[in-house]
Amino acid sequence: MKANIVGENGTSVGSIELNPKIFDIKDSKSIYYAIKSEHANLRQGTAQTRDRSEVAYSGKKPWRQKGTGRARAGTRRSPIWVGGGTTFGPQMRDYSYHIPRKMKRHALFSVLSQKYQESKLLIIDDFELASVKTRDFLGAFSARVSEYQVSTNYLYIVARVDIRLKKSVRNIPNIKLRYCSQLVVKELYYADIVVLTKQSCEMLNIMGTPDSNRQDVKKDNSTMITSDTGQVR
Repeated sequence: MKANIVGENGTSVGSIELNPKIFDIKDSKSIYYAIKSEHANLRQGTAQTRDRSEVAYSGKKPWRQKGTGRARAGTRRSPIWVGGGTTFGPQMRDYSYHIPRKMKRHALFSVLSQKYQESKLLIIDDFELASVKTRDFLGAFSARVSEYQVSTNYLYIVARVDIRLKKSVRNIPNIKLRYCSQLVVKELYYADIVVLTKQSCEMLNIMGTPDSNRQDVKKDNSTMITSDTGQVR
């Protein structure tokens, strides 16, 4: 499998070999389970009501048991009273759960394959920004994405953290910047166009190999640039 690398002005500047274990997978149910778990993990679970033990009322019996002609009542905290506790109301809970690691990775690769098969995956050459400037980034990005539209949601995937790039993209509402180590199935699935750089595509190709051959990917993803001067920690 080969794909063209798009350069400036939308011209082809070469090609890159794609790993079929990542970009040639048939649609899978694992996508559904991965997105469902990601949605569940985002839930705060802070809804809470007071039951009869938490309502601020006195524990005194409202009236005597017999002789009044009224129904028996032992406490004002009863759920059948106005201002009483709630029966089986929601309580704070954790909705998050985890799916198997292999299933999540398979879902990630399945979405990438789906985008490639639907011609919604674009590979561009790597470019660097001299300064933090949104205008400069948009000029370079739109020159490579020939039909760039403001109404289209783009997921721009790069190989390494670049603080200049991060600051230049963060103010653009329809372009979301992510690194290879931060890919989320939901964002990939709902993106209109997925844009990969040459380096990020090479890194994804390595991710399709056995774990013993992916040490370089972990090392590259652990590199963090923390300032405009390129300071690394």
